[in-house]
Amino acid sequence: MTEKTEIRLVQNAVNGDLESFGLLCEKYYAAMVAIACSVIADKHLAEDVVQTAYGKALVGIGGLKDKKLFAAWLGRICRNAAKDMVRSRNRDIPTEDLSQVKAAVSDNETSEAVRDAIEHLEPVERELVYLRYFNDQSYEQMAEALGISKAAINGRLKRIKQKIGNRLKDFAGI
Repeated sequence: MTEKTEIRLVQNAVNGDLESFGLLCEKYYAAMVAIACSVIADKHLAEDVVQTAYGKALVGIGGLKDKKLFAAWLGRICRNAAKDMVRSRNRDIPTEDLSQVKAAVSDNETSEAVRDAIEHLEPVERELVYLRYFNDQSYEQMAEALGISKAAINGRLKRIKQKIGNRLKDFAGI
Protein backbone atom coordinates (compact mmCIF):
# COMPACT_ATOMS: atom_id res chain seq x y z
CA MET A 1 0.00 0.00 0.00
CA THR A 2 1.50 3.32 -1.02
CA GLU A 3 1.58 6.34 1.27
CA LYS A 4 -0.91 8.11 -1.00
CA THR A 5 -3.29 5.17 -0.87
CA GLU A 6 -3.02 4.98 2.91
CA ILE A 7 -3.67 8.70 3.32
CA ARG A 8 -6.74 8.35 1.07
CA LEU A 9 -7.96 5.41 3.18
CA VAL A 10 -7.42 7.40 6.38
CA GLN A 11 -9.35 10.35 4.94
CA ASN A 12 -12.16 8.01 3.87
CA ALA A 13 -12.21 6.46 7.35
CA VAL A 14 -12.40 9.93 8.91
CA ASN A 15 -15.41 10.53 6.66
CA GLY A 16 -17.11 7.39 7.99
CA ASP A 17 -16.05 4.73 5.48
CA LEU A 18 -15.84 1.54 7.56
CA GLU A 19 -14.32 -0.49 4.74
CA SER A 20 -11.36 1.90 4.54
CA PHE A 21 -10.93 1.75 8.29
CA GLY A 22 -11.01 -2.05 8.10
CA LEU A 23 -8.29 -2.14 5.46
CA LEU A 24 -6.07 0.08 7.63
CA CYS A 25 -6.68 -2.13 10.66
CA GLU A 26 -5.87 -5.22 8.64
CA LYS A 27 -2.59 -3.70 7.47
CA TYR A 28 -1.42 -2.92 11.01
CA TYR A 29 -2.92 -5.86 12.89
CA ALA A 30 0.33 -7.81 13.40
CA ALA A 31 2.22 -4.73 14.57
CA MET A 32 -0.56 -3.78 16.98
CA VAL A 33 -0.65 -7.31 18.45
CA ALA A 34 3.11 -7.10 19.00
CA ILE A 35 2.77 -3.71 20.68
CA ALA A 36 0.02 -4.97 22.98
CA CYS A 37 1.91 -8.18 23.68
CA SER A 38 4.97 -6.20 24.72
CA VAL A 39 2.85 -4.67 27.48
CA ILE A 40 0.79 -7.65 28.65
CA ALA A 41 2.95 -10.61 27.56
CA ASP A 42 0.00 -12.75 26.48
CA LYS A 43 -0.77 -13.10 22.77
CA HIS A 44 -4.44 -13.96 23.22
CA LEU A 45 -5.07 -11.01 25.53
CA ALA A 46 -3.05 -8.83 23.15
CA GLU A 47 -5.45 -9.74 20.35
CA ASP A 48 -8.35 -8.69 22.59
CA VAL A 49 -6.56 -5.43 23.35
CA VAL A 50 -6.13 -4.75 19.63
CA GLN A 51 -9.87 -5.16 19.08
CA THR A 52 -10.54 -2.71 21.93
CA ALA A 53 -7.99 -0.30 20.46
CA TYR A 54 -9.64 -0.53 17.05
CA GLY A 55 -12.97 0.39 18.63
CA LYS A 56 -11.42 3.39 20.35
CA ALA A 57 -9.66 4.40 17.15
CA LEU A 58 -12.88 4.19 15.15
CA VAL A 59 -14.63 6.46 17.63
CA GLY A 60 -11.72 8.92 17.79
CA ILE A 61 -10.49 8.95 14.20
CA GLY A 62 -12.09 12.33 13.59
CA GLY A 63 -9.52 13.83 15.97
CA LEU A 64 -6.54 12.56 13.97
CA LYS A 65 -4.81 15.74 12.83
CA ASP A 66 -2.04 14.40 10.58
CA LYS A 67 -3.30 11.66 8.28
CA LYS A 68 0.29 10.54 7.60
CA LEU A 69 0.68 9.52 11.25
CA PHE A 70 -2.21 7.06 11.39
CA ALA A 71 -0.02 4.07 12.30
CA ALA A 72 1.76 5.86 15.15
CA TRP A 73 -1.57 7.20 16.40
CA LEU A 74 -3.08 3.73 16.32
CA GLY A 75 -0.01 2.33 18.09
CA ARG A 76 -0.44 4.82 20.96
CA ILE A 77 -4.09 3.87 21.32
CA CYS A 78 -3.16 0.18 21.35
CA ARG A 79 -0.36 0.69 23.89
CA ASN A 80 -2.68 2.66 26.17
CA ALA A 81 -5.43 0.04 25.84
CA ALA A 82 -2.93 -2.65 26.87
CA LYS A 83 -1.83 -0.59 29.87
CA ASP A 84 -5.49 -0.12 30.79
CA MET A 85 -6.01 -3.88 30.68
CA VAL A 86 -3.01 -4.48 32.94
CA ARG A 87 -4.32 -1.89 35.41
CA SER A 88 -7.82 -3.36 35.34
CA ARG A 89 -6.49 -6.83 36.02
CA ASN A 90 -4.45 -5.32 38.86
CA ARG A 91 -1.85 -8.06 38.92
CA ASP A 92 1.67 -8.70 37.77
CA ILE A 93 2.14 -10.66 34.57
CA PRO A 94 4.18 -13.79 35.35
CA THR A 95 7.32 -14.41 33.31
CA GLU A 96 5.96 -17.74 32.12
CA ASP A 97 3.41 -15.92 29.96
CA LEU A 98 6.26 -14.80 27.69
CA SER A 99 6.58 -18.41 26.53
CA GLN A 100 3.17 -18.10 24.85
CA VAL A 101 4.56 -15.49 22.50
CA LYS A 102 7.21 -17.69 21.01
CA ALA A 103 6.29 -21.37 21.26
CA ALA A 104 9.78 -22.44 20.23
CA VAL A 105 11.31 -21.20 23.49
CA SER A 106 12.09 -24.12 25.76
CA ASP A 107 12.16 -24.16 29.55
CA ASN A 108 15.90 -24.59 29.86
CA GLU A 109 18.06 -22.29 31.94
CA THR A 110 19.20 -20.16 29.00
CA SER A 111 15.70 -19.37 27.80
CA GLU A 112 14.72 -18.47 31.37
CA ALA A 113 17.60 -16.01 31.45
CA VAL A 114 16.54 -14.52 28.10
CA ARG A 115 12.92 -14.17 29.24
CA ASP A 116 14.13 -12.57 32.43
CA ALA A 117 16.34 -10.14 30.50
CA ILE A 118 13.43 -9.15 28.24
CA GLU A 119 11.08 -8.77 31.22
CA HIS A 120 13.50 -6.35 32.87
CA LEU A 121 13.63 -4.02 29.87
CA GLU A 122 11.74 -0.74 29.94
CA PRO A 123 8.29 -1.05 28.30
CA VAL A 124 9.32 0.93 25.20
CA GLU A 125 12.39 -1.30 24.82
CA ARG A 126 10.32 -4.46 25.25
CA GLU A 127 7.96 -3.16 22.57
CA LEU A 128 10.81 -2.92 20.06
CA VAL A 129 11.99 -6.43 20.95
CA TYR A 130 8.50 -7.85 20.43
CA LEU A 131 7.99 -6.04 17.15
CA ARG A 132 11.36 -7.03 15.70
CA TYR A 133 12.12 -10.47 17.11
CA PHE A 134 8.78 -11.99 18.06
CA ASN A 135 6.76 -10.49 15.23
CA ASP A 136 9.46 -10.27 12.51
CA GLN A 137 8.65 -6.65 11.66
CA SER A 138 11.07 -4.84 9.34
CA TYR A 139 12.66 -1.55 10.37
CA GLU A 140 10.35 0.16 7.87
CA GLN A 141 7.25 -1.42 9.40
CA MET A 142 8.42 -0.59 12.91
CA ALA A 143 9.20 3.01 11.96
CA GLU A 144 5.76 3.43 10.44
CA ALA A 145 3.94 1.81 13.37
CA LEU A 146 5.85 3.75 16.03
CA GLY A 147 6.27 7.04 14.22
CA ILE A 148 10.07 7.12 14.59
CA SER A 149 12.91 6.87 12.10
CA LYS A 150 14.64 3.66 11.03
CA ALA A 151 17.91 5.12 12.34
CA ALA A 152 16.34 5.64 15.77
CA ILE A 153 15.07 2.05 15.75
CA ASN A 154 18.50 0.77 14.78
CA GLY A 155 20.20 2.70 17.57
CA ARG A 156 17.65 1.66 20.16
CA LEU A 157 17.84 -1.99 19.17
CA LYS A 158 21.65 -1.90 19.44
CA ARG A 159 21.39 -0.49 22.97
CA ILE A 160 18.70 -3.01 23.88
CA LYS A 161 20.79 -5.94 22.62
CA GLN A 162 23.71 -4.64 24.67
CA LYS A 163 21.47 -4.44 27.77
CA ILE A 164 20.24 -7.99 27.23
CA GLY A 165 23.79 -9.17 26.61
CA ASN A 166 25.01 -7.56 29.84
CA ARG A 167 22.19 -9.13 31.81
CA LEU A 168 22.97 -12.55 30.30
CA LYS A 169 26.67 -12.10 31.15
CA ASP A 170 25.65 -11.34 34.74
CA PHE A 171 23.48 -14.46 34.73
CA ALA A 172 26.37 -16.58 33.44
CA GLY A 173 28.78 -15.00 35.90
CA ILE A 174 31.07 -13.70 33.16
